[in-house]
Parts: sequence; structure tokens; C-alpha cells
Amino acid sequence: MKKITVHNRANYLFGVLLALSAGGWASAQLIPAAREQMLAYACSFALTIIVTAALWWRTRRSSGAEHTFWQLLALGWSLNLAGNLAWAARDMLTGAPAPIFSWLDAFYLARYLLLFRACIRYPRRWRTAAWLSWSAVTLLSGSLIWLLIFRPALALPGATLAHFWGGVFYIILDGALLTASLLSWRAEPSGEIGATLILFTLAMLFYGVANWLNFDVRLVSLEASSRGAALGWLLTDLLIGVAALIHTSHRDIPKHQADTDQRG
Repeated sequence: MKKITVHNRANYLFGVLLALSAGGWASAQLIPAAREQMLAYACSFALTIIVTAALWWRTRRSSGAEHTFWQLLALGWSLNLAGNLAWAARDMLTGAPAPIFSWLDAFYLARYLLLFRACIRYPRRWRTAAWLSWSAVTLLSGSLIWLLIFRPALALPGATLAHFWGGVFYIILDGALLTASLLSWRAEPSGEIGATLILFTLAMLFYGVANWLNFDVRLVSLEASSRGAALGWLLTDLLIGVAALIHTSHRDIPKHQADTDQRG
């Protein structure tokens, strides 16, 4: 009989909690609108808390370069959770939507920096070719966003530079982070590391799509919300939670290998 270890029990517990939170959010979409938003927010916060705890648990169970990767993700999700809680507290205290840019953005911007740092360090440090590839793709995607979305949006009645830049700025960051995660996965596309990195990349894709949908509805009203965006954020947490709970052997990338240059 297979021995159930503390590590396995923790994985089962986190997995059940992830499923319950996701199920609660899905159930919230079926109840009257007056209660839907409160239950959906509660399940979303619970899911983020569970995923953050799972990331810290995974950090504790890893070592070397893998430890640094999970630690950066755990810090990033902790900042995201802190930003969400601060945002909710501000809304309850003021009763007004947050402005385009505020002190709340510091939490989310720091999260992007931490996740980007995780990408450039794991599974191998980037070399010049990787930086050039990332810069070229990011510049191209940012230019397309400017030409196809930003400039036409500014032509709309009542449009302001701050209003649209507040949304497009995060979309550009999402593209940059998605490109970075793809480069990390390309460096180690197979095995347990590859499985972790592809889940991370998919999570960044869903997060970017969610921010895009959120920006689209907020063009109409700062108080508007999108179920599609909420679903994208939910899938982001679920994918990262699954990545953190995947059973792996305790093999790790040797430290000297983690410090070598990435080929491409």
C-alpha cells in the first residue's frame, strides 16, 4: 500500500480547496444577481488565498534554482492578494471606483517584476539572444496595440490619454510577461520542468486575456465588470495552483546549470 505522507496530504487538501473555491465561483453565476457578485468575490478571494498558500508550500518543499522560482511566484501572488484586499477595503470605505492610476497599482506592478524575474532566472539564466528575442516581440506587440487599439480609442468622444493608457499599459505588460514565460518554457519544454512552465505560460495567457476583457468593458464605465475577465483570472489561479501541486520528484536543476546561459 502506498504510504500517504504529509506532502501528499497537503496536496490533497489544497486540491480539494481549489475545487471547492472554483465550484463556488461557478455556482455564483447561477444565483440572483444581487447575491452573485458577493459570492463570486468571496470565492475568488478564497481561491487566491489557497493558491498563495500552495505556492509557499511548494517553495518550502523545493531547493536551489527551483526554490527561487517558486519563491518569486509566491511573493508575486502574495502581492496580488494584498492588492486585491486593499482594493476591496478602499471600495468599501469610499464607495467610489478607484481612479485610473493610484497607489494600488504598486502591488500589481511589483507582481509583474517578480514574475518576470522568475522567468529570466529559471530554468536557466537568459543570455543575449533571449533578451533580444524578448525585446523584439515586446516592441512589436506593443506597437500593434498602440496602432490597433490605443489610437482608435483616443478618437472616441470624451476619451482621455490617462483613461486608455491605464488599461493598455497592463495589456502591454501582459504581452511582455507572456513572451518571457514562452522563452522560459522553450529552454526546457519537456519533463516535469516543462509541465510546470507550460502551465505557468497558460496562466499568463489567461491573465492577459482577462485584463484585455476588463479593459474593454471599462471603456464604457469604470464601474463595469466582465464575467469573461473574472473567468480568466479564475483560470489563472487554478493553473498556478495545479502547477504548485503537481507531484514531482525532488530532483532539481544543479546550481551550476541554472547559472549557465540560455541558448536562444
